[in-house]
Amino acid sequence: MIRLTDAYVLARTKLRVHKIRTWVAISVSGALFGLLVTIIIVSSGIFASIKSFSEDGYSSRFLLQTGQSTAELYNWDSESVKPEFISAVEELYKQGIAARVAEAKRLAYTYDPKVDDPSPVTVDPVSKKKSISIDASSHWAVEKALENVAKSRFKPTQVADVTKGFNVKNVYESQRNVSPTDGAFKLMKDGKERLAALTADEQRMQSSGFSYGANTETELSVVAQDLATPFIISNDFDASKNQVPVIVSYGQAEKALGLEALPQSASPAERMERLRSVREKVGTIDASFCYRNTASQSLVGDAITQKEYIDKYKNTKEYVKPTVIYELPGAETCGEVKVVADTRTAQQKADQAKKDSFDKMFNGKLDPVQQKIAIKVVGVSPSYESSMAMSSVSGAVSMLLGSFLSSSGWAIPDTMLASLPEDSVAKSLITKASVAPEYMYGYVSPKMYIVELSSDTEARAYMEKNNCTAECDKPGSAYTFPYGGSGVTIAEARRMLDSALFWIVIVISVIAAFILAGTIGRTIAEGRRETAIFRAIGARRMDISLTYTLYTLMLALRIMIFAAIAALVVAVSLQVWIGQEVTLGAQYAFGTTDYSKTFSFISFTSPYLVGVAAAIIGTSLIAMSLPLLRNVKRNPIRDMRDDS
Repeated sequence: MIRLTDAYVLARTKLRVHKIRTWVAISVSGALFGLLVTIIIVSSGIFASIKSFSEDGYSSRFLLQTGQSTAELYNWDSESVKPEFISAVEELYKQGIAARVAEAKRLAYTYDPKVDDPSPVTVDPVSKKKSISIDASSHWAVEKALENVAKSRFKPTQVADVTKGFNVKNVYESQRNVSPTDGAFKLMKDGKERLAALTADEQRMQSSGFSYGANTETELSVVAQDLATPFIISNDFDASKNQVPVIVSYGQAEKALGLEALPQSASPAERMERLRSVREKVGTIDASFCYRNTASQSLVGDAITQKEYIDKYKNTKEYVKPTVIYELPGAETCGEVKVVADTRTAQQKADQAKKDSFDKMFNGKLDPVQQKIAIKVVGVSPSYESSMAMSSVSGAVSMLLGSFLSSSGWAIPDTMLASLPEDSVAKSLITKASVAPEYMYGYVSPKMYIVELSSDTEARAYMEKNNCTAECDKPGSAYTFPYGGSGVTIAEARRMLDSALFWIVIVISVIAAFILAGTIGRTIAEGRRETAIFRAIGARRMDISLTYTLYTLMLALRIMIFAAIAALVVAVSLQVWIGQEVTLGAQYAFGTTDYSKTFSFISFTSPYLVGVAAAIIGTSLIAMSLPLLRNVKRNPIRDMRDDS
């Protein structure tokens, strides 16, 4: 019988005798399991850090934006030739003309329908077939008929129907752009409204379909208070001052504070200091928007054109003094265009008044409306453009993990907006901005909703049910996607990682088993004479098995130590290399104001670590079993004779 201490000495001796073989096995298997341990402790560190930061932003919430497909409701080529559609246009035209003739008679306004408003329906003189040309598609009777067709075919999805059967925590109306049915809101850059004609370059851009004025970065939007709260920093908002509260993007906050964007070469410390500075000062930002309806915009354009004409020709023979001379408002005022001279006759004024009255009733003409809207910045939100401007590491982190409130850059919390005085013109203009579906060119813009689910499991099930695939071209088809960088993405990433880790463990264990089987099997095979001698002097099979089991466990222990050291070296190196950059990205992405939080790539809390240790030991013992079983069953006398 071999004592345990003797078996330990024998096992240790075998490790020393076969140094090269042992270290090849340890290094190769250790590297494989080290890779696995690295993935586990790094991913555990990442998700632990995300959990630490998740108190801010949307990272712990499962938010999905859901809506209907804007599928085509009609096609002009097929619709315009239908007899029933042509009949509908004729009837609308008949009713419209009757109303116009009556109003013209009341106003004593000269109106000839055949000249001023011919029918959009034409009749072929030969075939007597009625038709509507594409040129007439913008006629008021045709547009109304098309709108009626679209409305009759569009069936809005009820949010209660798409959320039925799910554990829904909250439902919010989706963030909506403040898009008035008439006119637009434009940011007064540096507190001034642009009152100048387009440059040649801007004219070319406009003719090419590009926006030159208010762009997506300067549009206002309204968002649910509950979704806006994580981004609110300033608490000194006073509704009585009649300022509209907004949350701006980080990039807009930098511009408003007069700060130049940091170069990509800026250090993490410099970027962190800039981040703190912007957030600390965001409550001091005051800005203004100028609202003008189309009538006011047109009048400003006329005044600009007129001023250019007067400045250019007033001292020439070709100059003809306008009968009405306008004066542009001050750039800081968003004021009305004033008439400073009017040489029209009384009859001319009366005729114009009649025309204006007629156009107001039938052609959508409005009186000029303009209003300066004071803005109070109360918070800041991460933005895609600022994320992309960061270094590749911090920028990637902020885009992948960030909670993005608004694509427009100027988001108004709805509850704070409602707290403004009831007589607030700004509140009225923003609240009354169009929210109804718009039926244009055969398409509709339906309402969208943000649905908050109770868990990632519920969120996945909801997306699977309410996401059209092959039927997205059908009106009313639902589609869903994560909102604002919510916890859905993070939960899905973790689920995929858990699945991947399972298969990685299996693959690495199989590869390591073959390596260890070769190493241990060869060691056992070469020790047949030793085994035979021990058997001959009275050692039992159990004693031989104990020796090789201890050898295998000692080999496994060395593999575990090698894997742990390798993984720790990689994780620490990763932390030193990009830890500060990733912390910066996380601070920005989650919008946290606790600057003591850091992003760590190291965590030993994962239960997978125990699984890896068990895999190493189990793989080693399995690799040992077959050659050992074969060895102890051999005839010791034959082994000694064969060896001699």
